[in-house]
Amino acid sequence: MTGGAEVRRIGAEDTIPVAVLRDFLLAALRHDAIHDVLFERMDFHAARRQLDAEGLAAVLPELIGDVLAVASKEDWVALAEGLIDAYDDAAGEEAGR
Repeated sequence: MTGGAEVRRIGAEDTIPVAVLRDFLLAALRHDAIHDVLFERMDFHAARRQLDAEGLAAVLPELIGDVLAVASKEDWVALAEGLIDAYDDAAGEEAGR
């Protein structure tokens, strides 16, 4: 894998280093929500001697997208509440220093 100091654009002004982006995507693909389906697809194609990087790369965004697509507004609100609580806790600890 390459990446080094390369960056990808997020929106108009933000960037993310390629190494960080790939780490994020790999963590998502290793998660239990996707891992089993990913390996089933890899096994399927390997058994037919059709497992290659280009073909697999074509389905990886779909796998992540399928999981994101089933998240409801309530799921995102629950995550936001947890993030706000963590932020408040961290901000409180910072203020106490």
